[in-house]
Amino acid sequence: MRKRKSYKVDPGYMTCPDAARLFLDIVGKTENEYREYYEFFLEGAKQGKFSGKEYKTNMYQVKKSEIVAYAKSYQETDFCVDLTKTLDITDREVNTQVELNKNEINTIIAFQEQGILKKEAAYDAIKKIILN
Repeated sequence: MRKRKSYKVDPGYMTCPDAARLFLDIVGKTENEYREYYEFFLEGAKQGKFSGKEYKTNMYQVKKSEIVAYAKSYQETDFCVDLTKTLDITDREVNTQVELNKNEINTIIAFQEQGILKKEAAYDAIKKIILN
């Protein structure tokens, strides 16, 4: 394994290669994806994202706390994506079900307002729709 050179960057900052490694460690990705995230953080630093700023010639540094925050938000997003894959749910199916529930609830409310359903019965019906 190659020895990594360490640089004396500003306090609270780290180089883009170190940021990519930290990100991979936090989110549990493999070293194979290092290059992809290194380039992502480098481009972000050049644009000022992650409080990125130039460090010496052709080098950029990013704020460590922002990398950690980005990694944590990435984990949450990745978890949601994995959950929908696991449950085999698509956005279209979710939107369709939400629309159906909305229509049923509106119908129940209309029946209650017209006096066809009692308030308690309407409440119970809406509760069943929401909880199922």
